[in-house]
Amino acid sequence: MDILVHKLTCSSCGNIFQEPKILPCLHTFCKSCIRAFMIETCTLCPICNKKFGTTRVDELCDNVFLASAFDMLALMKDNQCFDCDVCDPGDTSSVAFFRCPECMQYLCELHGSAHLKARATKSHQLFTIDQLISNWKLSFLNRPTYCSQHSKEQLSSFCEQCDYPVCNTCIVNEHKGHSHMSIHHASNIFKQTTSKLVTETKPRIIELRETISGIEQMCKDISANADSTLDAIEDCFNKQVESLMERRKQLVKEVQSCRMERLEALHEQRDRLQMRLLSVSEMYNFVDDAIQNGNASDYLDIKNAIDEQLKLVINQKEELEIVEEDYIAFHPNDVATQVAIKFLGYIDTRYAYPPLCTAEGPGLEIARRVEPTYFTVLTKDKRGKLLTRGKDDVEVIIEGNGRKNVEIVDHDDGSYTVTYVPMPVHEIVIHVYVKGLSILGSPFRVPFSVRDYIQIKSPLIILGRHGKNIGEFRSPSGIAVDDKRCLLAVCDRDNVRVQIFDLASYEHVCSLDVSGYIRDGPFDIVIDSKGRLLVTDPNGNGIYVFDDDGNLLYKIGSMGQDMGQFGGVCYIAADSQDNIYVCDTENSRIQVFEERGALVNCFGSYGKENGQLNLPAGIAIGSNGKIVVADRGNHRIQIFNSDGTFIYSFGTRGNLQGEFDFPHGLTTDIQNNIVVADHYNSRLQIFNSSGEFLHKIDNIILPHCVTI
Repeated sequence: MDILVHKLTCSSCGNIFQEPKILPCLHTFCKSCIRAFMIETCTLCPICNKKFGTTRVDELCDNVFLASAFDMLALMKDNQCFDCDVCDPGDTSSVAFFRCPECMQYLCELHGSAHLKARATKSHQLFTIDQLISNWKLSFLNRPTYCSQHSKEQLSSFCEQCDYPVCNTCIVNEHKGHSHMSIHHASNIFKQTTSKLVTETKPRIIELRETISGIEQMCKDISANADSTLDAIEDCFNKQVESLMERRKQLVKEVQSCRMERLEALHEQRDRLQMRLLSVSEMYNFVDDAIQNGNASDYLDIKNAIDEQLKLVINQKEELEIVEEDYIAFHPNDVATQVAIKFLGYIDTRYAYPPLCTAEGPGLEIARRVEPTYFTVLTKDKRGKLLTRGKDDVEVIIEGNGRKNVEIVDHDDGSYTVTYVPMPVHEIVIHVYVKGLSILGSPFRVPFSVRDYIQIKSPLIILGRHGKNIGEFRSPSGIAVDDKRCLLAVCDRDNVRVQIFDLASYEHVCSLDVSGYIRDGPFDIVIDSKGRLLVTDPNGNGIYVFDDDGNLLYKIGSMGQDMGQFGGVCYIAADSQDNIYVCDTENSRIQVFEERGALVNCFGSYGKENGQLNLPAGIAIGSNGKIVVADRGNHRIQIFNSDGTFIYSFGTRGNLQGEFDFPHGLTTDIQNNIVVADHYNSRLQIFNSSGEFLHKIDNIILPHCVTI
């Protein structure tokens, strides 16, 4: 009963509602209370401080949703008896014994018995008054709603054109020709939309409660830290009581002032949020009650106002960030001389305020592949002044790479140097957090620099030499780059191994011995998005797939001319979905497999026509999905769609710009420029995605493979 009394109590006067009225913000008050505070606050709701527009109380809607609750309270508290709705008025024996929720009628024993026998109502379930009290289900006490135009007619339909409930007489008169539906059907339809809004509103209540709880905890932490700081002050100044008493008073006053200022700010925020929580909670409870227990027609009368208010709650930006922090510390200067005693110690009440913390430096302006770059994070307080201490929680996350290859150095002066190795994507997105919150400008979007091939004049570094030792090679062939781990893999063919190097330092990382699988040594290699190494056998025995620890996972294909078999000297590539593309050189075709080895496509045949191939010796997949093939025997480059359909080709045999002499390996960059190893011309040639010549790099002896 206490819950019911609370539900029916006006939050303004503290008494049971008298003529309850609903404000547009969905808060309910007594009619007299509304009239009173309309005079005092100029039509402002005392809970949410929203204006409710009208200055006439009678224009406000009655809260008919409380009718069932009032009836229940009367049954429970006052043991009030209701008259039978079927008996003649004034019949002294017409005390209700049953209630039919479906017909919304009270029935005496006589009419209740007849109700259960009548053909139209015998399926209805009746409840005794005692059962109603024990079950406490307010929807069983809903009252019928009558048409405002035809007072004896119950509202039974919903006019879709006019958007409100109507009676049967309205349908054939005022609303003739309008589309309509059953009032219960309409209610169920619109309740679904409102229920979704209610569901979206509930998390906002949780957020408000959590923030208020956080404020309460922050108040405790501030007080705890303030007390701890005061203890530190006492410990320091007790050693020099007489000479330091005045200074101690100043510092204590500063701490207390900080405490009061922050607590006042937090209390103000808490009070605002508590008021907001009360407002949203009452609104939520009202709407939930309207949906669960309200009469369909009453609900439909106010559904638009309900939905509007719920949307306002959902879309409103709440002040959920706690406005203060608990950081207060005392910094003693124990070695200070007697002359400097009046300056001994200070109260550090400044803390890092993420929205004003900044970051700057070349690493936020442009990024170049495999070249470590850096930027500086500057922690600032709420006034935008740089902090002079460190040890704040600074975190940097690069999309697609997480925290890998990111190093943060705390200089203990409010600045932090962040060093990272960019990955080759069109745009690097860097998130910078201080104490778990984004700083000013975060996330930062750093463009990846476009490679300027014309500036390439000579090798940046020459890796390895002839030999069998670590870092030495004999007949190196295929190469591949693992962008995620910043690694370079080289097929050291005659040493029958794959050597792995760190691209940042070019130091040897490890070697993969493949002598147990590929007798004549690995020919070509690609590293897929999962870090797996796919290595080809030059004799066409298949593709060997190793994990990043060098363990053989499985083998794809075998020697032969059938579909899924290889003729020898295979070049390989992989796309972003880890599909595998193989230049089946001796069979003059391209075969495409999914990552586990199932054949999904095969195109090309021996010949020199468009789409035909002659010993293809290089393949790459552009970021645009195009398949680029080095058609070695025809001295040209062919471009295919992702399904293997020929698009265009360029090149012919020769040694001029744009001509080839048995082109071998090739690759593409993020702008889909094409770099070709022009084998017997001993050079690299670079073309744009349309096949137009851009640049060449000479004096590379018989280049075999190339990667970016």
